[in-house]
Amino acid sequence: MFKILLLIFISQVDNFYLKTIKVEGNKRVSAEFIKSNFGIQEGQKIDVEDIRKGIKNLYKTGYFDHIEIDVQEQDTLVTLVIRLVENPRLNKIIFKENYKIKSKDLEKEINPIKGEPLSKIKIFKWKNKIKDFYRKKGFVGTDVYDSLEILNGDANLIFKIKEGVKAKIRSIEVYGNEHFPDSKIEILLRNREKTWYRKANFKEEYWEEDLPKIEAFYKEKGFLSAKVDSYKIREIEDNWIGIDIYVTEGKRFYLGDVAFKGDLLFSEKKLYGKFKIKKGDPLNYKKLQESVIEIQGMYADKGYLLARVMPFEDLQDTFVNLEIDIKKGKEVYIRKIDIKGNTRTRDYVILRELDVFPGMRFSREKLIKSQRDLYFLNYFEDVKVDFDILPDSEHVDLSFNVKEKPTGTIQAGASYSQLQGTSVFVQFTQPNLFGRGQTISLLVEYGKYRKNYQFSFIEPWLFQKPYAVGFDVHDLTSGIPGEYDERRLGFSVFFSRPILGSDYYRWRIKYSLEKIDVFNISSSFVPSPVYDIRNEKWPKISSQLENSFTRDSRDRVFNEKKGSRFQYLNVLSGWALGGDIPFHQHILNGAVFIPLFNEKIVNMFFVKFGATGRFKPGDEIPIYEKFRPGGVYTDFQVRGYDDRSLGPKSRGVSIGGEYAFTFNYELRVPVSDNLYFLAFYDAGNAWLKPQSLWKSLKRGFPLYRGIGLGVRIQIPMMPVLGLDFGYGLDKERKGFIPHFQFGMQF
Repeated sequence: MFKILLLIFISQVDNFYLKTIKVEGNKRVSAEFIKSNFGIQEGQKIDVEDIRKGIKNLYKTGYFDHIEIDVQEQDTLVTLVIRLVENPRLNKIIFKENYKIKSKDLEKEINPIKGEPLSKIKIFKWKNKIKDFYRKKGFVGTDVYDSLEILNGDANLIFKIKEGVKAKIRSIEVYGNEHFPDSKIEILLRNREKTWYRKANFKEEYWEEDLPKIEAFYKEKGFLSAKVDSYKIREIEDNWIGIDIYVTEGKRFYLGDVAFKGDLLFSEKKLYGKFKIKKGDPLNYKKLQESVIEIQGMYADKGYLLARVMPFEDLQDTFVNLEIDIKKGKEVYIRKIDIKGNTRTRDYVILRELDVFPGMRFSREKLIKSQRDLYFLNYFEDVKVDFDILPDSEHVDLSFNVKEKPTGTIQAGASYSQLQGTSVFVQFTQPNLFGRGQTISLLVEYGKYRKNYQFSFIEPWLFQKPYAVGFDVHDLTSGIPGEYDERRLGFSVFFSRPILGSDYYRWRIKYSLEKIDVFNISSSFVPSPVYDIRNEKWPKISSQLENSFTRDSRDRVFNEKKGSRFQYLNVLSGWALGGDIPFHQHILNGAVFIPLFNEKIVNMFFVKFGATGRFKPGDEIPIYEKFRPGGVYTDFQVRGYDDRSLGPKSRGVSIGGEYAFTFNYELRVPVSDNLYFLAFYDAGNAWLKPQSLWKSLKRGFPLYRGIGLGVRIQIPMMPVLGLDFGYGLDKERKGFIPHFQFGMQF
């Protein structure tokens, strides 16, 4: 409020000039500041409008609560006396009765500054911000009352808050939706109706995101002019609300003919094959844009990084014909490649993994493959690629920006399995030794039923070629309670290389020589009716040659989002290799990873089949070389059952099978790159002879089934940790079994 006192101001006089300005009542604000903001200079011609404007300017500073102007006239000269009452300065803000939202969160929302003037308009705005903040948190009916504690010109501002209640959504009604039911639209929203499994608290910040989703949904269905006209929130009773949404769908458009012109490096059939929508489908601009990007990618794979793909529309009633004009531009070549962010890994270790190099024609496909291969090293948390297209438009510089993660592990702890109980261990592993990409590992493990000493070394690039070589030496003593103890002392060497012109495909050959001894055979041990280890001469020599062929297109080693992995493994033991244990074994396995909802959920399907055979009749296959599914500490995993508990049995004891099959399905929910939760379904069994397998197939192939929940986490300086709770559906004694896992599967 302000008041202008015109003690002597004669409107009939045409010209008045300012003689001087006097300021009264100011305590903290200087007279110079007041005169400057008032905006009228001495000697200036003035009128009533100039004075009104000056008063508004002073109020805008926020420093004053009350302003009066005394106008004193002498002939044509005017003296203005500005009388002021200053606003108090803020000392602190005190919130009272805010039980559901913390004071620091409210203060952060209004962002006050100590010492600033407290004008009525500022306090009013702060009150509205507080109410809006409560409203965004889902509260309705909130009110805010203010008061001041003034001391020597400073003030404590007190906000007493009458907190509202959480608004719950009783119903959502959509009007104007002729083509889609309310439920189809409501499922798009984060604010949803109340159900037995949903609280349905209304949050205004979600609502701001919800409405554009409705329009986007309609546009993806071909309703290009659809819009949300308005909405209304109705209070029903207590804290219940209803929401009415009014939409206009408009006309639906469909894709007509698609023609291509310009620089056509590919056939029209191949270009049209990249389209996400087909003739007669509702026109979806999102999928149209994705189609354009796919075609641009085809040209980028041929070196035309700057290719332009422009769709032109021809509207025919409800059909939209498209003419796609393609300008390929210049071929782009890679001038140089920079590596950034690698504090430990040497440049050449990264460069040798790339499928792109300076001087080659740019290829988007090879660049994506290079990024995948760097992830697959498992040395980096993140790998980003930056482009710098040079002014000549014919060359591009690439930068691979990597973020290293701890790769070496030194750990001491305990491991546990249902079969062998607890053992303590100390392990050192360095997968990127001295930044050269070599792997070295040392393990010492000790427990009542398990003693394990291992040392291994791997060189992944022999003579700077992608030929991996390695060796390990080991001494493993493993006891099976109630059965026998087994010791394996030996070594192995391997060689691996890419095949078929792609590092997706890899061949690996491994030779191992072991001395195997079985001792401390329990008096309660029940041997297989076809093989009795008590009648064997121990120790034995195992001489084995393994061949494996693998195709691996996963995007990363841990927490895979997409891709697949297939492998055939062949094991030859004894026979021409010497040794005392002759048999041959064949294992086929495959895993497929299918992402859903923009990789928020990942489906993993894993199938494994194994068969073991003899070189000649009469050869004995020892029980420890047979398949015994169950649990997680086995090649054939079926959670919800004890380790090695499934398959053929004799007198209640698992004796292993010569054939085995398992199926594993996991529904994974990634939380981060280093953590995901999962729900699983496992099924599997083993059979002693091919006749048993054939009979099982004729009976409908019954398998032992398990379901459950689990979690996987990758912690720096630790192996991958896993915990599953499995429930065996076909187990006599029902109940959940915990399964602890250390390290990766496969």
